[in-house]
Amino acid sequence: MDQGILTVFGVIAGSAGAITAATITARGARRHQAHTQRRDKRRDAYATFLAAAHDFDASAYPHGANGFFSVPGERDYGPDWQKQLSDGYRKLSGAYPLIRLEGPDEVMNAAQEVMNRALTLRMNVNDLGDPERRIGPSGDDLNKLGRALEEFLVQARKALEP
Repeated sequence: MDQGILTVFGVIAGSAGAITAATITARGARRHQAHTQRRDKRRDAYATFLAAAHDFDASAYPHGANGFFSVPGERDYGPDWQKQLSDGYRKLSGAYPLIRLEGPDEVMNAAQEVMNRALTLRMNVNDLGDPERRIGPSGDDLNKLGRALEEFLVQARKALEP
């Protein structure tokens, strides 16, 4: 064969190799970018849900930040407190659909358990006028909410790992 023809074949082969390498690199970069964007969306949804859960928890038991020696009184759990608790639950309910949308199922199930525990706590404190009822939320309800939040955190971390 003529050296000119071999040169043309060499140029074609070299160009094809470079184009193939660039295509593979670009595809990998797009996949990485899509994965990063999906992880960032999930992280933002999880953070919004956790912030709402924290606000709900703080309004459910405002004395938790004051230490073990703070004794809540009847005046602390009046109509304003119930309104704050309802507002906190509404905020939590507003953040939950993002978790359902972003998934995965394990995180969604853990978030559903948080919602169930928050609803139970909220419903158990609706009638504070009853003299037989303990003032404020029960320790059991708060503990169950705390355990549900811990499980949500575990599942969220697993979902966000690269």
